Amino acid sequence: MEYIVVYVSLSILFFGFCIQFFTQKKNINFFIAHRKTIGVAFLFSGALFILGYYFFSVFLQYIAWKTAMPPARFLVPPYRGIEYVFSFVFIRSLFYYVFSAIGAAAVFCVLRYMNKKRGDVFFEDDELLYACLAIFLLGFPGWNYLWMWYGIGIFVITFFVSFLNPRIRRGEDRFSMYFLWLPLAIIGILIMEFVRMIV
Repeated sequence: MEYIVVYVSLSILFFGFCIQFFTQKKNINFFIAHRKTIGVAFLFSGALFILGYYFFSVFLQYIAWKTAMPPARFLVPPYRGIEYVFSFVFIRSLFYYVFSAIGAAAVFCVLRYMNKKRGDVFFEDDELLYACLAIFLLGFPGWNYLWMWYGIGIFVITFFVSFLNPRIRRGEDRFSMYFLWLPLAIIGILIMEFVRMIV
């Protein structure tokens, strides 16, 4: 059942990237006018999917224990409170997303503060929302805290590109991470799934 999370996460990231790409075209006025709203919609769709997955997992775990032979049957009501099933599934799946959500919120706050301090020159309106979406969706337990490695990778790539380009070093130009956030998240997921298949 965990492959549902993989496929939906990849789908949300891919469609988000498509929207990012197509909003750069000047002939699609609707997307240009609503870029930030679309970014928020993708972020909330990712969060709602993860919450829905959690509650569906709780339901399946409850059914599995309820229909099982003892001692598993004693883990659900009337022998034990329903909160045990919620906490069991929370620790196994949603707990990792709490950490990635905290990381995404921290990245959003820090980068937004830096952007406001410099006069909104570093990031596009919707860029930070897509960054948060990528960091949050990379919180899947099977990917071993991929969101942290992803964050480190983004900033290492940005540092090296900025260091290697003399125009950026002199302050004449800037390196935009706009098209890095979602594709690198997709590549990270594909690499982790390939590693999981091999191991």
